[in-house]
Amino acid sequence: MTGTYSSLARRMPVSFFPIVMGLGGLGLAWRAATRTHAGLAPIGDALVLAAALLWILLTASYIAKWVIAPGVARSEAAHPLSGAFVPLVPASLLLLLPALVPWLGAAGGALFIALVAAQIATTAVFLARCLGGRLEPAAITPAWHLAVVAGLLFSSGAAAALGFKLTGWCFFGAGALAWLAIDSLVLHRLATQGPLAPPMRPLLAIELAAPAVVLITYTALADGEADALALGLFGWTLFVAVMLSALARWLCEAPFGAEYWAFTFPAAALSIAAWRMAQATAADPALRFALVLFVVANAVIGFVAVRTLLALGRGRFLPA
Repeated sequence: MTGTYSSLARRMPVSFFPIVMGLGGLGLAWRAATRTHAGLAPIGDALVLAAALLWILLTASYIAKWVIAPGVARSEAAHPLSGAFVPLVPASLLLLLPALVPWLGAAGGALFIALVAAQIATTAVFLARCLGGRLEPAAITPAWHLAVVAGLLFSSGAAAALGFKLTGWCFFGAGALAWLAIDSLVLHRLATQGPLAPPMRPLLAIELAAPAVVLITYTALADGEADALALGLFGWTLFVAVMLSALARWLCEAPFGAEYWAFTFPAAALSIAAWRMAQATAADPALRFALVLFVVANAVIGFVAVRTLLALGRGRFLPA
């Protein structure tokens, strides 16, 4: 058993943490729908708790990798692509923290501080490695949004849920500006360095998650108001969704693998953003539109989850 766990820990890549984000994001989408359809609350809670349990399992395996095979873990963290996923270790739990607050009680504040400290440290190390060396432009990928933008915005959302609004606004400003800065780098790379390799193309879906999370975090801090900025962010999010839909066949040219989980959190984030806008305006067409996007998000994430279970059953999901 020990040998089996050691082998699994070595093979478990840090890029598996988007699975937590996809599953947890779906749970948060169900919780967002609860404001309109109250009976959905238990499903959202169950998905969030399942994502939290998965985070514990993946984190334990990742820590074991550093103990069992530190050279492998160090090489993974130093790589410009896989290293971008290291900050997701704390950031993916920060995403879930607002939903977990009722169960955590007083421990929520302490956990928030620990996770924020870990997120800032891992993000700083990633950026120091990338900016301190001679990084090739082709090494810049949409995963940089995960390394920098995600953690800052998730920290803002968690701060808002815990009542630390001034702290939340600070993280929001940092996250929103980081999104604009990194987006310019990523779009320039995509326009000038040739297309992404097929296995990396699903990462482009993160372009949808970034504005959606900026919108979600902004409305959380602004007490749910659908003002001009919120509506503008929602418009851009929808435009990116249409653009990615037009690229769907190109994005999915690679055989199925863990990289397809990159589609899941953006789908969930779009659904949550739609619910926020619909509930703020209380307009029937907006509520119906939010319901359509909610169904689409469940279909996308459900499809990827089923394919993952089938691949696990055949021993084809974990890297060799």
